[in-house]
Amino acid sequence: MDDGVSFGAWLIAIMIAIYLALFTQLSTLIIVPIILALGGIVMQISMSGKLEHDPDISEGEGSNILKWTVVAMLSMTVASFTIPQLFLPPTNFSVTTLDSVLYSQLYAISEERFFRGGINTFLLWKFQNPVLCSVLGGGIFAVYHFAAYGTSDMLLAIVFTAGLVLSYVTYRTNRLTSATLAHSANNLMASVFRIVQAGGAVA
Repeated sequence: MDDGVSFGAWLIAIMIAIYLALFTQLSTLIIVPIILALGGIVMQISMSGKLEHDPDISEGEGSNILKWTVVAMLSMTVASFTIPQLFLPPTNFSVTTLDSVLYSQLYAISEERFFRGGINTFLLWKFQNPVLCSVLGGGIFAVYHFAAYGTSDMLLAIVFTAGLVLSYVTYRTNRLTSATLAHSANNLMASVFRIVQAGGAVA
């Protein structure tokens, strides 16, 4: 389910995509995150007939979202430092530091819309078992990352764990907010880590 935070993240993703398409060399690379985001929306609508939206977050819901966001962020911190190239543009593209960070945020928001918003919704509809759905969601997330990491057991295990945690957090909160915030924070840390490693510039 969407709320003001996840809906705001979606609007930010749209603005990032427009900026990257018009003003950077990454215009062709934004096709995949756009397809992911639109695919997630189509799946959500096909499962429930609409995009569920609850603009009001009560105090109890806010505490629950914060708690599960922290859990997800702590779980993904290992991935941020183990895989500093996570979701960043290929190095053969000349991009600024800002463009690299924006690209990583576009991917985080789009992947959450697809995997947690679309795939998780489908799996819960099909199996109605949150633990099984979280494991399957983590597995699908890992398979999707074959393109980036090949068949490296360690890297795929980390991505699987991240996908499992994000799937479970989405189930526990019944919102995309916690997973989106945690994934965005992870990608931001990975971007900063890579920039520091490169001596202050990505390209």
